[in-house]
Amino acid sequence: MLGQTTPESICFHPVGETDSEAAFCAVLNALKAEFPEGLPTLSVLHEFLTCVCEEISADHPTETIFNFLLGCGQYTLFAYSWPGKRPGSKVWNGLHYIVREPPFSTAKLLDVDYTIDFSAVTDATDRVAVITTKPLTEEAGWTEFRRGELIMFDKGLPYRTPKCCERVEEAGRGLCSKFIKSKCTRSPSFSSFRNKSRPPSPPVLVMPVTAVATDNGTDKLILSDQQGKEAAVQACVSSLQQTWTAAATAAVASTKSSTVEPLVEQENVGMEPPLATLQI
Repeated sequence: MLGQTTPESICFHPVGETDSEAAFCAVLNALKAEFPEGLPTLSVLHEFLTCVCEEISADHPTETIFNFLLGCGQYTLFAYSWPGKRPGSKVWNGLHYIVREPPFSTAKLLDVDYTIDFSAVTDATDRVAVITTKPLTEEAGWTEFRRGELIMFDKGLPYRTPKCCERVEEAGRGLCSKFIKSKCTRSPSFSSFRNKSRPPSPPVLVMPVTAVATDNGTDKLILSDQQGKEAAVQACVSSLQQTWTAAATAAVASTKSSTVEPLVEQENVGMEPPLATLQI
């Protein structure tokens, strides 16, 4: 069991006997146990998933091979890699990605004598990140995940840190649900996963989103593009002032003066998405 999961809180059970299914259900149960008060912000979710992945690989770091994709809606995807190769095998199991955006060109496949013209299947508004276990084409630009690296991809761009993920939240593409109305606003630094005492949540300015829809019993996180930035900020300020009048003023002032840290590197650019899609 991962995180704060207890035998009583388990509600996701693998149908088969593969380690992939067991890991998938363990992650879902950990998410459900960690955020009973509502959906987390993307920055909090990034930090928590990093902790869960570290917990999975901690016992057997040299033998563990753990790569997965976790979709959160139409445009957002988390990808994690703990690479390795199985005993007696020469195949290296890791993750690589490449970002394609205008102007699109051609690329030749590595294992087949075939060239793809991406300009023929895209338009000027497209941008996509392709994530694979190994590079598929001869073109430059493929980037290998570092061991233990978790990257959030949103609309073709990579975000490597919880702070970077705030940029997507501010654009109104945080997690949302038509069933869960509450929103977890806990700051990443106050994650109860790292501090079991669950300290009180500090006043944090977060984009309000309608909140894990359930579909046939499977939890799925979906996105919302409903409110503009100004309307969302005003709604947040109003909500904060009800409980922390003085603190809210300081939080808003801090938010206005702060800058979101840029992408780590220009080359580090993402892909697309249901919490019920985990591939190992």
